[in-house]
Formats: sequence, C-alpha cells, structure tokens
Amino acid sequence: MKHRIAGIALAGLAFCLVFGLLAEAEDNNIYVVQPFNAAAIDETNQVSIAYELSQFKPEGFFSFQIAVTGTGVVQTAKYELSNSGSDFVTPTGASDIVSNIASNSGPNSDGVTFVSFDPEIARFLRIRIAVTNGLATVSGWLAIQ
Repeated sequence: MKHRIAGIALAGLAFCLVFGLLAEAEDNNIYVVQPFNAAAIDETNQVSIAYELSQFKPEGFFSFQIAVTGTGVVQTAKYELSNSGSDFVTPTGASDIVSNIASNSGPNSDGVTFVSFDPEIARFLRIRIAVTNGLATVSGWLAIQ
C-alpha cells in the first residue's frame, strides 16, 4: 500500500512539474519595445538598452520596424548579444537587421521598413544603429514572441 501511495504521489508530482513547465513555455504573447524613439543620430553609432530576453519568454520570433527621417542614412541596424550582460558582440556570420535605410526607403518610399530576423540564443539582446550622410531621426520597434 505504501508503494502504491508513493507511486501515485510521484506520478502526481511529475504531472505537476511537466504541466507547469509547459504552461510557462506557452506564453504566445507578442511583446513590443521601442529601443529608439525619435533618436537624433548624426553619423555615429547609437546603441539601445539591453533587453533581458528571459522576461519575454521568447519562442524565437523577432521583428523590427524602423522609421527614418532626415538626410542621414541608417547604414546598418544590427543586433548584439550577450550572456553576461556586459560584453556584447555581433555573432560571427550574423546578418544586419536592415541596411541603407533613408527617408525615402521602404515599400511606400516613406522611410519605414519592417523585417523579421533570427538571432542566436542569448540572455541579452540590444540593437546598434550606424548612420552616415548627415543627421537621421530614427524610431524603432522591436517585437518579440
């Protein structure tokens, strides 16, 4: 009888653990943060704050919408990753999120572009934007699921 009760208790514990882990992983929410809000960038690099990805429980889906005005051109927007939170790197072989975005770029020629990207697994992610050819005002929205 003791073994049967212990077996039932163990099965119940295993069920609770598995169900709890599955419930936590099935977030399916889409989180949107704005790393750049009308940021004036003048032929330099600007880096967003670092986002700790565990707070979003990502499924691995990322997209970035960027809006550019002014004479400057966003030469590149790229992601940088870190597991420590202090040393950020662009992974070897990583593609830029976007490149060469001007105020007349995008499908509507209005400086707005929307892309998805696929970063490697990491604890922290931030976005780095490099501008050339003058001053660009940049807004960017990062969606994470």
